[in-house]
Amino acid sequence: MKILMATNGLDIGGAETHILELCLALRRMGHDITVASNGGVYEADLASAGVRCVRLPLNSKKLKDVFASRAGLARLIKTERYDIVHAHARIPAAILGSLRRSLKFKFVTTAHWVFNLRPLWRLLANWGDRCIAVSEDIKQYVIDEYSYYPDSVSVTINGIDTVKFSPDTPCADIAESFGMKSGVKTVLCVSRIDTDRSLSAFLLCDAAFELFKSGRKLNVVIVGAGSDYKKLNEKVREINECTGCELIKLAGSHTDINKFIAACDIFVGVSRAALEAMSAARPVILAGNEGYLGIYRKELFEKAYDGNFCCRQTRSASVEELARDIESLMDMPDKELAVIAGENRELIKQVYSVEHMADDYLRTYSELAPYETFKLPDIVISGYYGFGNMGDDSFLQVMVREIKKARPGVKLCVLSKTPRKTAQIYGVMSIGRLRIIKIYSLMRSASLLISGGGSLMQDETSSRSFIYYTVVMRIAKLAGAKLMIYSNGIGPINNNSNIKTAQDLLTAADAVTLREPSSYEFCKKLPGIKAELSCDPALLLEPCGKKREELLLKKCGICDFNCNCNFNCNNSEYKKYFAVSVRSCTNKRHLVEELGKFCAGMRAKGYEPVFFPLQRKADMGISMRVQKACGGGIIAKELTAGELIAVLKRMEFVVGMRLHILIYASAAGKNAIGIAYDPKIRDFLEYIDSSFCVMAESFTANELTEMSEDIIIHKNEYEQKLTGRVRELKKLAVRDARTAAEFVPAKD
Repeated sequence: MKILMATNGLDIGGAETHILELCLALRRMGHDITVASNGGVYEADLASAGVRCVRLPLNSKKLKDVFASRAGLARLIKTERYDIVHAHARIPAAILGSLRRSLKFKFVTTAHWVFNLRPLWRLLANWGDRCIAVSEDIKQYVIDEYSYYPDSVSVTINGIDTVKFSPDTPCADIAESFGMKSGVKTVLCVSRIDTDRSLSAFLLCDAAFELFKSGRKLNVVIVGAGSDYKKLNEKVREINECTGCELIKLAGSHTDINKFIAACDIFVGVSRAALEAMSAARPVILAGNEGYLGIYRKELFEKAYDGNFCCRQTRSASVEELARDIESLMDMPDKELAVIAGENRELIKQVYSVEHMADDYLRTYSELAPYETFKLPDIVISGYYGFGNMGDDSFLQVMVREIKKARPGVKLCVLSKTPRKTAQIYGVMSIGRLRIIKIYSLMRSASLLISGGGSLMQDETSSRSFIYYTVVMRIAKLAGAKLMIYSNGIGPINNNSNIKTAQDLLTAADAVTLREPSSYEFCKKLPGIKAELSCDPALLLEPCGKKREELLLKKCGICDFNCNCNFNCNNSEYKKYFAVSVRSCTNKRHLVEELGKFCAGMRAKGYEPVFFPLQRKADMGISMRVQKACGGGIIAKELTAGELIAVLKRMEFVVGMRLHILIYASAAGKNAIGIAYDPKIRDFLEYIDSSFCVMAESFTANELTEMSEDIIIHKNEYEQKLTGRVRELKKLAVRDARTAAEFVPAKD
């Protein structure tokens, strides 16, 4: 691929080193890389590896510089026609965001840090088609502060070149220049010396002075530059005058950091520099502006990882504690030091390799939306998309993923209420669902129309949606495209004319798959329809990763992690939770009273309800009423489907009115009690061989209590049975995607 990287500058810093290592790794893999920036010391390293460097004033917010940068980036993109354009800082991201619509390029950003937001930056910020964060908490910052779609943010690591940062790195020249003599321990700090990054350097100066006064011999070297360098230089001068020797040496900016690290005995600092020191098998003390973790040992990995080795959400750093930890390492037996050093290097090799980081980026690049790089799709997808309905959105997410797996390179176009957002999130072309003339035009070249998701052929609520979806199907057949009814629910259809329309279209369809037996039975009663039983593809959804799951549980207030149980211990304070998802119905008073009594009773037994409003605008009010009626419980934050499945795994069981909370519970391997306001709830539970269902109009709290107690008592038995049934249904969902893909001719 041809990739354009854009960043502020290329001087010493964690983000800059991240960019350097990423570019070098991608270049080694054969990709053509250009880096646009204001320049810096790393330009020479990039150029020697065959990476083109272009100078633009991307570090400046001055209007004339912004316009100059914008013009320069536009020229590059028009001339070079990059496959990927990738911004690593806010200024280049904002400029590239303003160019994206007119130049139509694939746009990625990386979030390296969290910033205090001003309204203007919130307005101008642009995180591209996909964002990559260097830690889970930075991912959450992008989601919370910019309302960015969670599934469009992936997480990578600060990849370290373990060959470059090695205990065997030749370093005699640096050791001689900076007095790193054998017999005297050298403590090294590598950091940007800016106001918000320089605390570790200042703390080390004071700690070294305290150790010197107590009679300890040591040598301190600080590498880095920035806005606080003058202030640090003055402090070092004063301390060296007081000690009568050059206790502390300032090295300024250097690109050969690996040599400094190889020559030191102890490292003090955070973030990427700390990981580089660990790669070189050096003992590390984690101390910085955001907190203090002290001497890094493997049992601190979880806390260090959660804050990207920056000590976020830890205790404040102090001179006294740092001095004690330095002294502890100076006095530690060589055998114990060797164990720490070996564990540090092994961690980097296993978790933080630069190859791992490059693979993360390439995976994200491959998921990017085509951003109108094609005009004629192979498959057009029609459904209730772009309305913010989690069930339909998760249906689309999995369907797109599975069809792309079955037919790599397939060109998909989704009809959506919000086409731009749909294109960005799902990596597809998208147009407005009411652009009938455009739809007909696309159908003339497409191989297939998929009508997928939910009960599209029904007139229970009104005939308007029935008419819309059947008109789109007729357009497809008129234009000569194939038609697939993809895992639909059919009915109820009450109008005789609508029944005739449905029969005609289902008979004319080239493939019909149905999500539950009741729809299948309905079609069997109509002559000429060839249909197969399938299931909702949302069953194929995977939960988000473990680290993200833990962060979400904390955010939702579901676990305080005081016992470090990771959800599998017998701690008496370990809370048990069950999920509740309700929606409004005809007899709301009955629903609130009985469900409130049930939840209150479960709370008295030690089970806390967690309310999940799947459609927040529609479900939040009724959820709050039930919460109030039962006297407590938690209303969960808004989650994506994958996040919800991960959180549901933490629940003992689920009580739900919406179909997709039952589907997500099944995907999570959790038994659910359905409150049937619609036949589809009962139908789905029967399909997965579950008898846990009550009627919305007449259920009682006692019914729910009896069912929940049965589930709790036989939890393992029921979950094992459910997992086996879901495994069978997943095969049907995969089959549907392959069927759709077969309608598209294979490309040479």
